[in-house]
Amino acid sequence: AFSGPRDTAVGSSLNDVRGQFRDDGGEARANGDFLLYSKKTQDESQIGMLTNLEDGRQKLSYYHPVKNGQYIELSYYGRDGIVAQIDWLQYQPST
Repeated sequence: AFSGPRDTAVGSSLNDVRGQFRDDGGEARANGDFLLYSKKTQDESQIGMLTNLEDGRQKLSYYHPVKNGQYIELSYYGRDGIVAQIDWLQYQPST
């Protein structure tokens, strides 16, 4: 099975994965989405979100700047509380 950082993997409990990363205890929005944290400085922004998708899955996403305007997105997709998919994406700045 594919594994992510901090001993997270496909098949892990979504709550266990959430417990491995920063969570400032944000309130749920009306649709059940959570903003887990948002750290903004003059030079960078870091964001963690839990989103309820239309197909019934949940998406746990973390966005982190790396360098030169690039961002890494680490996302866990869960169904019935279990991680079924992990995506690791890198975004390049537009030029």
